[in-house]
Amino acid sequence: YFAKIYAKTLDAEYAEVKFSDFNSTWSGQHIEQLTNVFEEILAKAKTSPDKKFVVVFNEIDSITLPADALRNAGSGHSLFKLEERSVFLNYLDEIKEKAPNVTVIGTTNIVPKNNNLDGAAMSRFKNIIGIDYPEKECLYEALKANIEKMEAGSSFVNKNENKLKKLAENMSERNSSFRDLNKVIDSSKNYYLQDYIKDKKSEFKFKYLEDAFKDIDLTDGEITDSLK
Repeated sequence: YFAKIYAKTLDAEYAEVKFSDFNSTWSGQHIEQLTNVFEEILAKAKTSPDKKFVVVFNEIDSITLPADALRNAGSGHSLFKLEERSVFLNYLDEIKEKAPNVTVIGTTNIVPKNNNLDGAAMSRFKNIIGIDYPEKECLYEALKANIEKMEAGSSFVNKNENKLKKLAENMSERNSSFRDLNKVIDSSKNYYLQDYIKDKKSEFKFKYLEDAFKDIDLTDGEITDSLK
């Protein structure tokens, strides 16, 4: 979310790269695919030098594990991960040199200060920013935005404003993320669907949100103790 908002403030084209975009079960093929990802970025930046681009590598820890840890593992897979890491770092340098209109952002749930990410990779990023859990006001607005997309959603929000604010407060107390909030919304829709199948006149009830909040395990990021 932070990266998307940042791209919007720059009026930049936004792109997101996931590990699955270049991962492969075939040895060595993922290196070629990762190379293709970066070559495409460089080509677009060169074609539109006056345009800004924000490229996000989601779950960057999948390709920035510490080199020493990989070497000590000593497996064939570790050797490929070392090569993958090398390609990634070299292309970060190349983008910095040849594509100043491209901003690369890496996201992860791992805290860099815990030394769980490669130091050489982290040194190539200008800033390391910690994103706190959303406050209750943000969660409330996000709940509203999601529910208002539903049929008669605006009416539901008006009728249950105080209950939604209380739910947002409870979510905040449990360090809920926006990912957790999406889980609650999706689960509540499933509860509604079960009743709707039985009775087509059924309406969405606040109880569905309450039950969804109780049911799911709210987990996002690292265990709190690791941040101390």
